[in-house]
Amino acid sequence: MSARLLRFGSFEVDLKAGEIRKRGRRLRIQEKPFQVLQALLERPDDVVSREELRARLWPADTFVDFDNGLNNAVRKVRSVLSDSAADPKYVETVGRRGYRFIGRIDSTAPDSTSPLAPANGWAPAAGFPSVSSLAVLPLVNLSNDRDQEYFSDGMTDALIGQIAGIRALRVVSSRSTVRYKDSRAPVSRIARELKVDALVQGTVLRAGDRVRITVQIVHGANDSYLWNGQWERPLTDVLVLQGEIARAVAREVRAVLTTYEVGRLDRMGSIDGAAYDAYLRGRFLWNQRTRESLLRSIDYYQRAIAIAPTFASAHAAIAESWGPLGYLGFVSPDRATPAMRAAATRALEIDSDLVEGLTALGACAAFHEWRWAEGEQHFKRAVAISSNYATAFLWYGLLFENMGRQAENVAARRRALELDPFNLRAWAALGYALFLAGELDEAVARLQGTLELDPNWFFARRDLALVDVARGRLNEAIAVFQTIGELGSLGHALALAGRSSEAHAVLESLELRARAEYISPYQMSLVHVGLGEHESALRRLEQAFEMRSIDLSGVKADPRFAPLAAEPRFIALLRKLNLD
Repeated sequence: MSARLLRFGSFEVDLKAGEIRKRGRRLRIQEKPFQVLQALLERPDDVVSREELRARLWPADTFVDFDNGLNNAVRKVRSVLSDSAADPKYVETVGRRGYRFIGRIDSTAPDSTSPLAPANGWAPAAGFPSVSSLAVLPLVNLSNDRDQEYFSDGMTDALIGQIAGIRALRVVSSRSTVRYKDSRAPVSRIARELKVDALVQGTVLRAGDRVRITVQIVHGANDSYLWNGQWERPLTDVLVLQGEIARAVAREVRAVLTTYEVGRLDRMGSIDGAAYDAYLRGRFLWNQRTRESLLRSIDYYQRAIAIAPTFASAHAAIAESWGPLGYLGFVSPDRATPAMRAAATRALEIDSDLVEGLTALGACAAFHEWRWAEGEQHFKRAVAISSNYATAFLWYGLLFENMGRQAENVAARRRALELDPFNLRAWAALGYALFLAGELDEAVARLQGTLELDPNWFFARRDLALVDVARGRLNEAIAVFQTIGELGSLGHALALAGRSSEAHAVLESLELRARAEYISPYQMSLVHVGLGEHESALRRLEQAFEMRSIDLSGVKADPRFAPLAAEPRFIALLRKLNLD
């Protein structure tokens, strides 16, 4: 069907914009229900089978309960059209086969937009500077109240998240742009360092229950201002405001929005101001990544949910906090894993396309529960929805790493670093991925480059020390492990260096600590492997399995366990981990 606008009864459907109006008033409809309606309108009076709808709406590699999903979508279509399954005017159920649009289509309007025009019909202007990548710099807090920094930082993160949902643009992560907070560096230099065409600058002022934001787009090559805008809204409309700004930025840089993206931005709803404030305070603490700050962030997210139970982002944020609490060993797996899954699942029940929720659930399934196929499905869907979410690529890369798919690991880590060029975790992760892929020289150079950015960065120091162990540079590795407190790795390196009495002392220290706090048996197993005590090493790994220790997810990829590779019990363990 070549028409853009279809009219029936008192309704008008805009197929390009993904909108439906009744007597000129736009009605709220989600993406899947709209796609169902569109499929039926394209073949009026014809039966569209359930299988055809499944193939169109949910590709084969999408993880979804199809029957419930389709039934819900059709029910929402009928709700928007004030239609009835028992006495249909528009959508008729045809037995168990499918559905048929039975209403009369009175008129159509031709599609006059260019095939390259955005869904809103706005076309590029001749001579406009090309912009395919941008970075949002930290919004300046105009309140002169340092206690409001969490608000300005949180608004920056949220705005980046909305713009990052536009696939036509490459958008740099906030973890790379935060280093330019209060920076006086020229725009051209910042754009060059971040490898983007343009920068978004702005200010934010919160006054009582209202928020005011100004935004400017500056071209990186010549410091020229391309556009500026200003908004003021009640705090309850802050999500709507973020969607409006994202659409405005896309429009001004001539980024083509898909129908899905238009619909997503249009669906931004209101939120209780106190709930959003609690959420932003939680995000501020989450970024600090300490045990205490992560636990406190969960408290704030729970306050937000107590006020606004269907605030999907707050549920996803809880899952994102339980993730590092678990994999960094701050809390035991039996506490972290079920809490992480429950929060991520609830977020997706509210918003099935929430990228943060999909990424968190993917991480939980893969690294906490060793359900690799499920984890990969969630990661695939996350990066399909947003190609700009660096965390999804980082964790997707870890899945590849742990499964032994190192070429894919390197590719995912490179993409994460492209999106987040000053994220030290991404730098170190790429370095270690290159090491596992056999690219030793580039791995060492990447890890050393990370330490040039921050000589004390834990993950880069640890990963370079692990590479040193593989290269036989044991004294250098031992010195690093002692400094950063990696006791399992320290004991392993000491044992390899022939310092068995010191290795046994480390082992005793780990066992003593394990009586008072959570210590993964994986760490003790490393020491036993270094000492050549294979029976004890296997016993500890089996204990780690019984405890559901999260670090066990990396045992197949960890080269230090190579001496156990032929052991039947080790092979059986990999099978139980779904890593065979």
